[in-house]
Amino acid sequence: MAKFCTKCGAELTDGKCPKCKEEKSVKKVETTSNGDFVSSLKDCLTALKKIVTKPIEVIEEFVTENKFISGVIMIVAAALSTGLYKIASLKHMYSTTDASSVSMDDMADLFTKALSGGSLEKLKPNYFEEFFKTSLLSLVEYAAIAAVAYLLISQILKGTSTFKEMVSAVGIALLVVLCANLVNSLLVMFDGEILVYIRSYIFQFGNLFKYLILGGVLYKSSGIKKEQVIVSTASIFICATVVMDIINKVINK
Repeated sequence: MAKFCTKCGAELTDGKCPKCKEEKSVKKVETTSNGDFVSSLKDCLTALKKIVTKPIEVIEEFVTENKFISGVIMIVAAALSTGLYKIASLKHMYSTTDASSVSMDDMADLFTKALSGGSLEKLKPNYFEEFFKTSLLSLVEYAAIAAVAYLLISQILKGTSTFKEMVSAVGIALLVVLCANLVNSLLVMFDGEILVYIRSYIFQFGNLFKYLILGGVLYKSSGIKKEQVIVSTASIFICATVVMDIINKVINK
């Protein structure tokens, strides 16, 4: 006579309930992915290795609710790397007299400050303050991208992505920004006009690839129509830019 599980009612196999065993296994995986910081950090490193060579595989593996903490770690790391690149640029700008080693954006900031009066030494920034401010603003920008993406995809277009999945998606997309910032933070320490152009190209590549990956995520995992992906990706970029412009105006008042 067949025996049944007292918890779920499923038929026992060799005296064990396969359904309860499966649910227990799934719960264990979710706990490991969501609650273990070290495992989440390892997931980030794995994704970092694959992001350029196997981006589709990374999207399929990491854009899930179970990778939410990994997504948060990647977003924070990308924001900190932006702050690092900013202070690396500032330090080099104030320590060299060779204008060819300074990017056009750096020169624009320098001239703006110089026109307001004062010597370069007096205008020398507080590096910790610049790092903290730049990192925080970048973090707000990336959070805005995740929030706008979730509202647009899941609420307006009725896609299947949850907020946690969208955070993971943005984290994956920002890995290329993290790499670009780290490379540029090293390159800025070397003089040469060609390196100025290389840094600019790397920066532009990182920002462009970020939205290409995000578009790939929307196509693969959000459940929206193909024709909506491009418009959605562009809309996310525009909305996030508007949010940041408003924040910058408020801060600079």
